[in-house]
Amino acid sequence: MRGMKLSVKLPLLIVLSVFLSALIIFALGTYVTRNSLLSVEMEANRYSVHAYASAASFYLEEARSTLEMAAALPQITDFVSGGLVDPALHGVPAKAAMAQRNVAASILKNSRLFEYIELLKPDGTIYLLEPYELQVKALRGNLAFRDWYKKLMSTGQTVISDLHISNATQRPTVTIATPVRSPAGRVIGICAGGLKLEEFSKMARAELGSSAPQRYGYIT
Repeated sequence: MRGMKLSVKLPLLIVLSVFLSALIIFALGTYVTRNSLLSVEMEANRYSVHAYASAASFYLEEARSTLEMAAALPQITDFVSGGLVDPALHGVPAKAAMAQRNVAASILKNSRLFEYIELLKPDGTIYLLEPYELQVKALRGNLAFRDWYKKLMSTGQTVISDLHISNATQRPTVTIATPVRSPAGRVIGICAGGLKLEEFSKMARAELGSSAPQRYGYIT
């Protein structure tokens, strides 16, 4: 541009500066827009996480209160603690302990929470499991080896287990278990339920909506 006349250089410099300014503005605009979209997406993710966590917490608390109320019913607190258990059936026969089975069946019928309900003796022996079809298919008749059983017996409080393979269904589950007490307050059994884990997935789909991209969540 050294040989160019000033009358030619000046317009070219003006055009070049305008072009560079436009390029800088475009780059800044792209950067700001990208960050704004990222912020919106992060906020949406944060909302989804909190909404899902709240729904999961409500689900677990509902399951806990359902079992604790059931464990306080006379039909449960008066359950017979010996003599009827058949090791081959992993509990009492189908027509035995009908008062307790009816309570368990009612919970399963009227609640979306549990896949099965079981009543254990203090030593961990399964007294009954409802539905009965799962009782006879169970792998073991005593659950004293489970961490949730040990924790409940040591604390005397309702426990929520870690994820584990169910003795009844041989699928992943989470167990909620609560003590059954005598009028004197002594632990005379355990009322436990295996949660329907697919309900967590349904809650997640409800929170994210059908148009949301594929996402995965982990509850700890």
